[in-house]
Parts: sequence; C-alpha cells; structure tokens
Amino acid sequence: MKKFYNLFLLIAFFVPIISFAQTTVNTTHTNNNGSGSVTFNVQNTNTFDIIITSINALLNTNAANNLQVLYRTTPFVDNATPWDFGVVGAGQNGWVLGGTATLNSNLTNGIVPAISGLSITIPAGQTYQFGFSATTLPYMTLTSGAGTNTFSGGGVNLKTGDGISWGGAAYPSTPVNYPRGFIGGIVFIPALPCTAPPTPGTTAAALNPACPSVNNILSLTGASQGTGQTYQWQSSPDGITYTNITGATQSTYTATQTANTYYKCIVTCSGQSATSTPLLVTTNSFINCYCTSAAQYTNYSEIQNVSIGTLSNASTCGVAAPGPGSVASMYSNFTTTVTPPVLAASAAYPFSLTIGNCDYELTNAQKIWIDYNHNGLFTDAGENVYTSATTSPGSHIESGSFTIPATAMTGLTRMRIVTSYNTIPSSITPCGTYSYGETEDYYVNIAPVPTCPQPTALSLTTATLTTANIDWTPGGSETQWQVQWV
Repeated sequence: MKKFYNLFLLIAFFVPIISFAQTTVNTTHTNNNGSGSVTFNVQNTNTFDIIITSINALLNTNAANNLQVLYRTTPFVDNATPWDFGVVGAGQNGWVLGGTATLNSNLTNGIVPAISGLSITIPAGQTYQFGFSATTLPYMTLTSGAGTNTFSGGGVNLKTGDGISWGGAAYPSTPVNYPRGFIGGIVFIPALPCTAPPTPGTTAAALNPACPSVNNILSLTGASQGTGQTYQWQSSPDGITYTNITGATQSTYTATQTANTYYKCIVTCSGQSATSTPLLVTTNSFINCYCTSAAQYTNYSEIQNVSIGTLSNASTCGVAAPGPGSVASMYSNFTTTVTPPVLAASAAYPFSLTIGNCDYELTNAQKIWIDYNHNGLFTDAGENVYTSATTSPGSHIESGSFTIPATAMTGLTRMRIVTSYNTIPSSITPCGTYSYGETEDYYVNIAPVPTCPQPTALSLTTATLTTANIDWTPGGSETQWQVQWV
C-alpha cells in the first residue's frame, strides 16, 4: 500500500504542472491568397476556463502592418456567399476588440507572434469566433464543402473551413471571400492560479538575428503559467549588467534594437521569483533587411535605363538582372554588379529614368527611395526622394532631381526604383506586389558634406567661334568658381 500511495501522490502533483503550461496551437494552412482579414473558431473542450494570451500569424510585409483581433462569444455560421451577418468591426454585430498591434514581418519569417499581451477568457466547454485583421494578410483558399479543419492542443481546438472561414478587407469590413483558411494560431494558458516558485523557462525570440528597428517578439519557452503570475523583462548590452525595461511586464515583449542585446525575464508568483535563461539577440546588417517588391506579371512597363551621378545602367526587356532574387520583367537586383555612385550629403543630383513598354503601351508612374538612416526600411520620413507628378501614357523619359539630406548616414545604402502600371503615383509603395511594372534595386554611396561641393547640371546656353555662355547649378553656398577649358 505504501508504494501505491507514493505513486498516487506523484501523479496528483504532476498533473497540475502540465495543466499550467503555455500551449500553442497553429494551423498548417499554406499561403496561396491574401487580403486583409480572416475568421476562425476556437473551441475549449477542457473542464476549466482558458486565457488566450497571444495570436500568431503569417505576415507579408516589412512595412508597418496594423493588426487587430476581434471575437464573438457566439459564432456565426455561414456556409455560402454572400456573408449574412453585416460588418465585422469592434463594437458592431457582437464583435469585441481583443487587442491591437503594429508589426513588421515578411513571409520568410514564417508564423510569428503577432498580437501579444491579450487576456481573452474562453469558458470551459465554449466556442468563440475570432476575426484577425491586418493591413495585408496572407491566407489559404479552401474548398467549399470539404468540411472543417481542426488543429488541437491542450484540450483546445482551432477550427477553420465550412461555415467558419471568411476573408476580406481589413476590419471594419464585410467579409466577401469564402472559404479562406487562417495561417497562424493562438497561445493560451489555463485560467488557474500560478504555482510558487514559478518555472521561468528559456528566453526565445521570433527573430534572431533581428533587423535594426524592426519589431521582434520575445517570449518564454517551457515556463509555467497561471493567473497571478507577473513578469519583468530586462536587457543588457554585455550579459552582465541588466536593467528593467520600462513597461515590459507581459509574458511576451516586443523589442526593437540597433545593437546586439541580451534579454531575460523575471517571473514572479506569490512573492517568489525566478529568472529565465538569458538570450543574446544579434543584430542583422541593414543590408540584409529590405522588404521584397515585384510586379505580379511579366511584360508591358519596364525600367530600361537609370542615370544618377556616375550611375548609368541599361537593361533589356525580358532579361533577368544578375543579382540575387532577380526575376525577369518583375524585379531586378543590380546591387552586386553596378558600381554605386558617390552622392554627397547636401548636394542635389539630377536623374533620368527611361521607361519602356515591352509589349503594349500602358499608363505608368514611378517612385524612388533611398534608405538614408541605414535601418533596412524605405518608410522613414524623407526617404521617398521622388514621386511622379502624374501618370504617363507609355514609353517616356522620367527626369527630376533630389537633394541628399545633410543628416544622411555615410556609406553604402540601398536605392529602390519602382515603375507601376495604371496607378495613382502617391499610392506606389516600396514593399509588396503590384500588377505590371518593375522594381530595380541599386547601392549608392553617401559621402560626407563636401567642404566645397561641385556644381551640377553644367550646360552650354550659347556659343560662337570665340565665346561661350555656360550655366550650372551651385553645389552649395559658394560665390566664386574657376572655369577651365581646352
């Protein structure tokens, strides 16, 4: 009998430890479509309540992606278009706002923690409907009539498919696409008191290395969970001296960094604390952090020549550029083969783009970006250096000029040029896809502000056999020039 009681006590002690663990349930849908939102159901089959603490998702842009999660305590069931239940939006038709976030992540990162710090309680035996929304959101086109898909873990089922999975524009909106499968999942804990002392687990990062200034979600693996448990994240430049991160008091933390940083978390339950195993998150070079941009279809509008400073690069319709990732007539990477022009800070530079149509003449517009602060983004203020004033009807030479700001960081950085078919010029973005056109990438080398900048746009205005009048644009505030001729 003694052995029996010892075994019984061991089992009674072991079960609560398992039930307190954080559980992740992700779908296995694959990306073949996308828009801005998708719905799914979460069923709690346990005899206790659960708390959803995070939503995971596959995202597809390095630009700021505005996210939100909504839920309904009573799911709608709609098996055919059109959607019968009105607008999906916070405070509308029974939808409750669960949380929001802004995140930069692309397809190469896979499913990542998207919205953290949630506290959505699903009672025992209940099913809630969820709507996940993003500025741009990949999802999977499912087959109507094929039934439901169930993804399970910890007594919880995430369900997609017939009657459940509706896609559409970012919320608030009315779903229009059916059925569409959510590519992501949930993280939940049981709604039970935490255990003291807590198990802090190991620090984990969604991205490692992380790109500078890009959101990177830190979490704990193997950590105990439960109500009443508190968190304090810390960071360190050397792994020795740690300081508390202000406001970082959730089970996950969204970090941004520009230098290698160590992270750990102090986990506390009933006054007893333990610290997670630290993690060093290294910082990727900004050169490796740019978002993708490309046309969806070949032919029609392409960039056939780029001239800026000493850069003059011609390309041919239907011929792929030699750089990594290049796809003929869609995306051209010239960063590995074209010598970067030296562009001095504070100086103005004229440019010209030869836009040619490789099949039909189509309306097009152009934009140019330069990453002046070396953070792997083109979305910072002042980095959109040129936008077409209006669309052009077809083949033409687009010309203009821009000034390199005095505050631009020196050294190599990326310049991106996009020509896009039949679009409002201001709507062209540096990331993502568009129908027809082309994206071209180059390096430029930013030099310090020159002590005596060279003039530009030298031109001959009039000439005779014995005299010549010339004109130029001053490079700075100079008032005297020396002119030489041969």
